[in-house]
Amino acid sequence: MGNTISSRSWKETPHRRGALEGLRVIEVAQGIAGPYCGRIFADHGADVVKVEPRGSGDVTRSWGPFPGGQHDIEKSGTFFFLNTGKRSVTLDVAAADDRARLRELLRDADVLIEDFGPQLKQTMINGWAPSAREAMAWIRAMEF
Repeated sequence: MGNTISSRSWKETPHRRGALEGLRVIEVAQGIAGPYCGRIFADHGADVVKVEPRGSGDVTRSWGPFPGGQHDIEKSGTFFFLNTGKRSVTLDVAAADDRARLRELLRDADVLIEDFGPQLKQTMINGWAPSAREAMAWIRAMEF
């Protein structure tokens, strides 16, 4: 039997189509390595949800280039390049309520991309282990 093609139009699809369509990725990473990893998943059709720090947002929002050379955290070329095709939510993973929201997101996730430093990792995983979702792939994307 041949492959069937979904009748949904591009506009009805919340993310790009591709080989990874149907895969749910949660990205809790800043800088270049983690967000670029998430970008590759999104480019191939995965539904990527980027978790940005509440208040400040991703650090790359302050990196240029900026249109007309005018610094604007909503218009960073670096941020747009790394985060195209993703959905976004802001959370403070050091706060118990927001950690609970993150755990809700992770419940249905297939992949977690993170770049937790040692202190944040301890705060984040305290009382939670990856075995809560055994099928989840856990990618640590650290800058070098």
